Amino acid sequence: MDDARIVRDGKVVTVTPCDDIVPVEFPAPIGRCEAFYSDGLGTLLYTQRGFKSLDELTVRYPGHVEKMRLLIDSGLLSKERLVVEGMEVSPFEVTAKVLSEKLGEGDPKDLTVMRVEVRGRKGGVDYDLMDYYDEAAGVTSMGKTTGYTCSIVTQMLGRGEIKGKGVIPPEVAIRGPRVDDLISELGARGVRITRTRE
Repeated sequence: MDDARIVRDGKVVTVTPCDDIVPVEFPAPIGRCEAFYSDGLGTLLYTQRGFKSLDELTVRYPGHVEKMRLLIDSGLLSKERLVVEGMEVSPFEVTAKVLSEKLGEGDPKDLTVMRVEVRGRKGGVDYDLMDYYDEAAGVTSMGKTTGYTCSIVTQMLGRGEIKGKGVIPPEVAIRGPRVDDLISELGARGVRITRTRE
C-alpha cells in the first residue's frame, strides 16, 4: 500500500508498489511468480552507501497484483476514515479484519521463497531460498525462516560473536564469516539457502 523506497542511480527514490510487475522464475515445483516493489530495505538505505541500484520486492503467485489492484481501485484499502452507521472506520481496517479472518481459515501449510541478487564490478552472486512447511514438527515455513534466524542471531550475540553496542542493524551485525555461519546454522535446521556465483 505505502510507497516503496528504492535506490536508483545512487539516490533514494519512491515508487508505487503495484505499478510495476517483475516476473520471477524459481525451480520446480514453484515455477513462475510475480514480484512488486515493497518498502523492505529499512536500514540498508542508510548503512550501505555506494549502491547504484538497490530494491526489495515481494514475491507472490501470478495474478496477485491484479487482485490487489482491484482492492486498491475500489477504495477497499483506503485509510481515509468514513462514518458508517454512526461508527468511524476506514475501509482498510474493515478489509484487513475480513481478510485476516478469511485467510486464517486455510491450511497452515505454507512455503517461503527468497532470492538475493548481487551484481558488481567483479561479477555476481545469487542466494536462493525455497522452504516448505515442516510436516513432522508442524512448523510453518514463515515461522522457520524468521524464528530460526532470530534464534541463531540471538545465540551469536550471546556468544559474543557480534560486536557493537546499542541497536545494530542486521546488515552491520551479520557480515563476513557470520553470513556463512548463519546460512550453515539455518541449513542444520532444514532451511536451505543455495549460493550461485556468476
